[in-house]
Amino acid sequence: MGRQWNYICVLVGLFNREIIGYNTGVHKTGELAEEAFQSVEGSLKDIRLFHTDRGNKSKNQAIKELLEAFDIERSLSQKGCPYDVAGES
Repeated sequence: MGRQWNYICVLVGLFNREIIGYNTGVHKTGELAEEAFQSVEGSLKDIRLFHTDRGNKSKNQAIKELLEAFDIERSLSQKGCPYDVAGES
């Protein structure tokens, strides 16, 4: 009935929980995250940590290269607990 999944990748500053970048799309791909990083107005050098679930889409080579290029540490959710990235308080 015209329904489909949509995905969002949100980059949140841990200092004040401000959204610093985001992207939306109909597919959960590495490009979704790459474009979220491209939407950041400040320097990517200011980003220290990128937290994701352990899904295969998060293991994208382009994302790995982007994180390495800007010296951003990858943080992974606990095994069997993909929901810990959904909004910790």
